[in-house]
Amino acid sequence: MMVHNIATIIALAALAEPVLGGSRAWEAPLRHDVHLDRRRFQAIPVDEAGYAIRDSMMASNVSSHHKRYFSVKPGSSEDSTRLWPDKTISYCYATQESREAIEEGLEAAFNMWAVQLEDGSSGLNRLAYKYKEVAEPGKACTENKQRDRILVISHNNLGIHSTTVARPPLNSDRPEYKGPSMRLSSVSNVGQLNRVANWAHEVGHAWGLYHEHQNPAFWNYPYAHTSDIFQGEVFGQHFDCHALKDWPKVRDQILRKYPNDPEKRREQEHAVCNEQQAASEYDFSALDWLPLKGTFLYTQGIAVEGAGYVDVDWKSIMLYPSGAGGTGTAREPLNPDEPSSIYDQRTPVLLRNDGQKILANAIPSPKDIAGIRRLYENVNINHEGEAFVLPNDKKSPNFGKFIKSFLGKKDKTCDT
Repeated sequence: MMVHNIATIIALAALAEPVLGGSRAWEAPLRHDVHLDRRRFQAIPVDEAGYAIRDSMMASNVSSHHKRYFSVKPGSSEDSTRLWPDKTISYCYATQESREAIEEGLEAAFNMWAVQLEDGSSGLNRLAYKYKEVAEPGKACTENKQRDRILVISHNNLGIHSTTVARPPLNSDRPEYKGPSMRLSSVSNVGQLNRVANWAHEVGHAWGLYHEHQNPAFWNYPYAHTSDIFQGEVFGQHFDCHALKDWPKVRDQILRKYPNDPEKRREQEHAVCNEQQAASEYDFSALDWLPLKGTFLYTQGIAVEGAGYVDVDWKSIMLYPSGAGGTGTAREPLNPDEPSSIYDQRTPVLLRNDGQKILANAIPSPKDIAGIRRLYENVNINHEGEAFVLPNDKKSPNFGKFIKSFLGKKDKTCDT
């Protein structure tokens, strides 16, 4: 687990609800770095089809990168999240209008995952990682007999982006879920202030990646843990859910639900800002920020105790910038050198524990690529590592340490 002194976690995706990535909260503007990335992207030699010239299949770069990423734990049972067979995302458009609005930009987003990276490594080769339109727009798409195996893509003008992570299982408890879906918007004043970068983020979800900032190993107690023994050192001290644009709406919902019970209101207001399940019940965008909870599989990587700044992939396209979904306004930068403080006036929702902002990224990082390749190219991925359990679980190898620490703190309290 600590072979490279860096960490990697694969999260179990068999959750009660299909996981949506990048929904309301993915609204952070691009910094000038993004424009530099775009110039670098355009400068890469391409063939007549527009694909970058290289052969990532001949030279694997996974081993050359620290294998830290945050993704689904795939399985083959009916209640498990599944990967795309043959490394091929089968998709179709909900309507002809969606196809016309999305097709060109989405193709660019697919290519974004295939470009040569800044460290010289290769992206996801389009000959190996494929995207196949399998049905015509309309009912042939949305009511397809194999709907549970097809990513249905729709377009909106509301600035909404959301994508199910890989292929969540069908479940009789949620009959409304028919299969994978992706909602994209070409509104220019949301996300990275660049639709291709926003859509590339969503493509990462479709392949199976979660948000980098939702890795529970990075968060302080009590957000991700029932004890402060194994808390992370990166996030938690500066998470302001009240800065989210939809906080007033959620607060009003709680008020209407408990008009004569102020104590219950305070309890609910605290819960929606600290617990994913509570945030989900109110459709609160804090859901996209708070650390995921469930069963986890640790592979080479992130320390179980005290994960720090070096363990975070700060260049991941799956990482939210600090102002994502926050109140305030933002616009597209006028030039690559314009400071983000001028065009991004959003209130930070999450800062690092040292007070620094999280910056925006426009192109998948080497570790994003490594994460997807490890999911789809490592046949032993389901058998590596040990299932993660909370330290207060008797099955945890750290249960003794938890009890010792707990009793020590209790004794100290009793002595005062």
